[in-house]
Amino acid sequence: MSRGGGAGKVYFVLYLAVVLELLIIIVERDEAEESLLKKQKETMRIVESILSQLQSGSGTEGINTRPQDEITIPPPGVDIKEVLGAEIKSFRKYFVEVGVTDVSAAIKRKEEESEKEHIQRLKTLVTLANVAEIEYEIFYNSSEDPNKAPPFLSDTEISKRKLDFSKFTPGEVIVNDLGDEWEFLALRKLNLDRDATFDGLDLDNISADAMHPVYPRDQEVRIGDDYRPAEVSEDSLFYYSDIASHVASGGAAPSGMQKRSFVVNFQPPSIAGWYKLRFTSRTNRILGVRADVDRKHIDENSTVNIGTVQLTVKALMKVRKTLESTLEKYQLPAAEVLLENDGLEKFDSQLNEVIKIILVEDNAIELKGKMELYSYIAKLLTPGQSVNFKQNRGSIEFDIRVITPNPPTANPVIIVNNDIHRFDAIEPMFRVSISPYRQGANQITGFVYNESDVAAGEPVAQISFEPVTEEEPPAGGSRAYYGRVNQKLTPGPNGNPRRYALKLTHALSGKTGDTSSVLTIYPTIVEANIQDLANRFDALAAYGNYMNFNYIPPSGNKILSDQFCFKFKTDTDPQDRGCQRGYSAKNTDKLFFDANASKASLEIVWKDPITGVEVPIFPLKEVSIKQSSPKILVNNATSSIGGAEDRLKIRVTNIKISHPNVGVENDPNRQANIDLSVELKKVRVTQNYRASGKPKVTIKDNIVTVEFDLVGEPDEDAWAKGSVDLKLTAIATNPINKKQSRPTKKTYSIKIRKKFDEAPIYNDNE
Repeated sequence: MSRGGGAGKVYFVLYLAVVLELLIIIVERDEAEESLLKKQKETMRIVESILSQLQSGSGTEGINTRPQDEITIPPPGVDIKEVLGAEIKSFRKYFVEVGVTDVSAAIKRKEEESEKEHIQRLKTLVTLANVAEIEYEIFYNSSEDPNKAPPFLSDTEISKRKLDFSKFTPGEVIVNDLGDEWEFLALRKLNLDRDATFDGLDLDNISADAMHPVYPRDQEVRIGDDYRPAEVSEDSLFYYSDIASHVASGGAAPSGMQKRSFVVNFQPPSIAGWYKLRFTSRTNRILGVRADVDRKHIDENSTVNIGTVQLTVKALMKVRKTLESTLEKYQLPAAEVLLENDGLEKFDSQLNEVIKIILVEDNAIELKGKMELYSYIAKLLTPGQSVNFKQNRGSIEFDIRVITPNPPTANPVIIVNNDIHRFDAIEPMFRVSISPYRQGANQITGFVYNESDVAAGEPVAQISFEPVTEEEPPAGGSRAYYGRVNQKLTPGPNGNPRRYALKLTHALSGKTGDTSSVLTIYPTIVEANIQDLANRFDALAAYGNYMNFNYIPPSGNKILSDQFCFKFKTDTDPQDRGCQRGYSAKNTDKLFFDANASKASLEIVWKDPITGVEVPIFPLKEVSIKQSSPKILVNNATSSIGGAEDRLKIRVTNIKISHPNVGVENDPNRQANIDLSVELKKVRVTQNYRASGKPKVTIKDNIVTVEFDLVGEPDEDAWAKGSVDLKLTAIATNPINKKQSRPTKKTYSIKIRKKFDEAPIYNDNE
């Protein structure tokens, strides 16, 4: 059941890396001796042979778990022990094992390696030794075939259709070539935090066994219901297990970590049919040039990894150049094709066409090996392409048949989530399931009550029901419906929620089955929350800032964050950013106030999980982007007093000016221009000392020095006493858009105390 390459392939990759090193040494030398050329040809043939095995060999441990399974779930209200004569377990725990690179032999610091180089290599080893991301998907098909589930799409077909299940919504259907439908139910995706994983290492006691991966919950993608047993916590639905990884890797740390294990706790709903659990993983067994590197400016001294073996980009470029020269007449696809839209498919398609043409030549096998080697190196050297190597990806799927015994005496049943949360802006909708189904005989009714007077009160609204799909289930099976309340419901006062009671009835053949649920209605608009974010938006809307926020919706954490999204744009965005999932943003989301923009807008919406209708919980707000004001810092300013008794010379220094940003994202240190003015205010010194002329202001390295004179005479005791206030005003001007900031004003008070029959006195003002 495994896909994506295993131990055999990894050994081929490592062997390939060693042979490439030999090939690189040969290519770098430019002697033309016959023996050298002979060695080069022999090495190329070895590489081609290994590459051929690498691409066609079978794998054993890319990703695997147990195969087809069967779960029996009793319908609600049925004593299954009485019917079947035994208790049954209606949920399962599965272990998913993903092969990773064993880095245990490469951890020790090399003799020629500096501490900094060792740390950098350790960061790479942490990446190699762990699973970068793993996705768990659940699909459903209502087939009653007891032996096998309908076919699903192959990995090739999924890739060809460009299906990204992390963009699906529950209930979305995919159809295979035979017309079979699989309904998407849920998805969970764990993403490795490489920095947090490395930070958790004890650098004095490093081992592959200690490279515990960190998968933060706030970086997990969650779509749809949990499908987990009630006794299992949300954090234990799908998680990494260090203990299981030890067992899968042989149980002893010295042997290294060859596998990482993940645990899934799965319990299907009481709906019969086939459930498909599909897992896809991305590891880092092969690390090519990073995706964020500009192809035109690749550092030739940087390295790529094939397993724990490192090769320089410069050396690989020389090998590629040799292959391009050798195969010039065959018009190989240029490596630049990989950068285009659908570039990988175009590149492979063009290469396969060339290979078909040369298959008739006498040396076809040798030529094919060289072309595949060229393809391998081209992908290693193209930014971001190494993630597409088969050795870095794996997938597996297995089917679970769920049966729900329906004894003839079974009563009609209706099932609904016992805790539903919605907003007041639209009529609430929710999903229910009934059983047993009999065409034309099932009757479903529902009413909404105020929770406080459900026993004696009148209903405040009615509920209508419509099937989720037009396809009818077999007799005796179950059928899903959408329940729709016939009107909007009001929340509680003062921005608080209000709880309603739902009473649902399923009638069949003179019997009835009842159930109830709690529906909580939240206000869509809470002015206090909106004003808080609006104020933050106004405050942050300055050139060079990022718009980061954490907006708490009126529902708190009762509604999953992936049902919300926000829309941010400026008047210079080249295209619509779309609706970004969640209700919070960090600097890494790149909501940047650029110098070329003048306005920005923000809106946060909740998307109804059933209808997809967008409900604004933070209505669209537009702001004008401003230039930030400079800062004037006088905490460490000092002053000195000199001169004669009839002309005091005052000098103030160490006043600091802070330049604000101007909004150039790729040049964050670019600063605004500052216009600074200084005035003398409130000269209060004995014997009518007064200012003589304007202050002299000098600025160097953002340090301001102010010099000025006071003329007058001391008192009869030869003292000049009092104070002088300096008023400083600074305005920033953006050099790109010429916008000016609001003025920053600061007053600095100077104490004057000098006696003229003594040496000069210096006063430091804190």
